[in-house]
Amino acid sequence: MTATIVYSISATVGFAACAYWICWVQLRHHGEWTTNRAATVGYSGLFGLACLLSVPQVVAAADAVIGVDELTRLFKHLCVLAVAACSQFQLLYLAYPEGTARSGIRRRLWAWLAAAALLVLMFVIVRDYPQPVQTKVEYARVPAVTAYLGVYLAAMGWYAFDTARLCWRFSRITPRRWTGRGFRLTALGGCVTLAYCLTRAFYVLSYWVGDVPPGERIISPVLVMTAGVLCMVGLSMPTWGPGIDAVARWRRYRRAYRTLYPLWSDLTRVTPDLVLDEQFRHGRAPLRDVEYALTRRVVEICDARLALRPYIDADLATPVHGTDEDALAEAGRIAAGIQGRMGDQPAARPSTDELYDAPGGYDGQVAWLVRVSAAYQSPLVARPRIDKRIDAPATVS
Repeated sequence: MTATIVYSISATVGFAACAYWICWVQLRHHGEWTTNRAATVGYSGLFGLACLLSVPQVVAAADAVIGVDELTRLFKHLCVLAVAACSQFQLLYLAYPEGTARSGIRRRLWAWLAAAALLVLMFVIVRDYPQPVQTKVEYARVPAVTAYLGVYLAAMGWYAFDTARLCWRFSRITPRRWTGRGFRLTALGGCVTLAYCLTRAFYVLSYWVGDVPPGERIISPVLVMTAGVLCMVGLSMPTWGPGIDAVARWRRYRRAYRTLYPLWSDLTRVTPDLVLDEQFRHGRAPLRDVEYALTRRVVEICDARLALRPYIDADLATPVHGTDEDALAEAGRIAAGIQGRMGDQPAARPSTDELYDAPGGYDGQVAWLVRVSAAYQSPLVARPRIDKRIDAPATVS
């Protein structure tokens, strides 16, 4: 029952991933299939098929329909080897130029064909055995079955070791964060696959010497599902991983947009001519074009801050290093400038300081202004009293 549940879940995951990738190619790439995309779809689909053919009820029904015992198991093993081959095809296309990847694929394709031919040959020999036997570890004392399982586990072990080795090496040199994470996850999947091969080999040897250790029907399905899911997620991570960063950036920009509103509102209240886009005169963060809206807000804050320099005393200007104390001091200078602008009282010694150039480019500048805006709203800053907020477009002079 445990094996049935695990393999059924694994088959569902595999077929769902296959359907996702087919839709992804059709919608994102307008149905333009490449070898790498075909390998991605093939890996998911074959993994789901191999798991489905591992469900005992499905195996019994398929053998009854075909009329040849154990043929379904042979097909399942060929699918598993094809899954391993497809994972390496994906890996090679992710890590190498197309010409080099094609060369590596040809070598591994020949290796898969050789292993498949040996499995078919061993299957024919097992079928000709005078007594009815099955290609399972329980029949490991039959030499033909031992040879069959040996070829299968050797091929799988080589694929698993090669995948783990290549993925770990590539994960250390790739400059792309999500690609590196995917390689490391796939390397872990290769290690789990290798553990599956070693576990199966242990059971083959145990049955060979006459021992019957428990747990094989539980350990093998769990290892297969774990390895398959890890490799499936790891190899696909470079395609959907950046989307997670995009969503996180979208949320961060919307939060920054809202946080900057009190500072922006007071600044633009005294410098209304600096507002260039009237559609963003509210505190609500837009769902679309949030980066554009945030950029406009940052630019308008910076322009308004420069426009307030005649109303900020030069004695208030201090070196800025980006600390919380500097953010509080900058908020105080802005409050003083707004107060002076509202009362039309220029400073006796106007400030000529430049805007602080925060490290980290655009994101660093946004983070700095967010800290200034938070400090501006704190009780430590004498925030000027502005009775009216900008609720309607101002006249641009």
